[in-house]
Amino acid sequence: MCGAAWVAAALASCGGPADPGASLAQVVHGRKAAKRPAAIAHDPLRGRVVHVVDGDTIDARLSDGSIQRVRLIGIDTPEKFTTRAGHVECGGEDASRATRTIAARWLDVTLEPDRTQDAYDMYGRLLAYVVPDADRSTTFQEAILREGWAKVYVYDHHPFARVTAFRRAAGQAREGDRGVWRSCGGDYRRAEGN
Repeated sequence: MCGAAWVAAALASCGGPADPGASLAQVVHGRKAAKRPAAIAHDPLRGRVVHVVDGDTIDARLSDGSIQRVRLIGIDTPEKFTTRAGHVECGGEDASRATRTIAARWLDVTLEPDRTQDAYDMYGRLLAYVVPDADRSTTFQEAILREGWAKVYVYDHHPFARVTAFRRAAGQAREGDRGVWRSCGGDYRRAEGN
């Protein structure tokens, strides 16, 4: 046996979950991930932001009325929920607040997947740039980066299309000592309040 089937079989023999259809990530995280839509397209979607989950994840109502969870591609923000390390990360609630403020200003958006990246993550979230209809020259991600509540996140050493612009926005925050740079010394992995 190899891969996910081996892991599932090994966990089953130790009393863990046994689902031969589970991926390695699903088994490791101890639950079956959300199903992705059958057709994985990289076409832009029109939507309206209806909920901010945290600094780098939102829910958008699409034009067909469905709700799509969206992971803002290319950034990582401090966690406002308790992490595996057992703490809330420095700036987590501030990052979520910044995203809520941006969303309140720009509710109507276009969700633009990046053709150089996967369309969905392992949790079934759409990976997309969130482009405000009122200002097509920027993205939610760049606004959050400029305010200093996110860092540029390149998954698996595979740069996304807008990485240069994102790094420029993050550099502006660092130079201006904003967000996590001011509140957390640039290290948001530490526990809130430390």
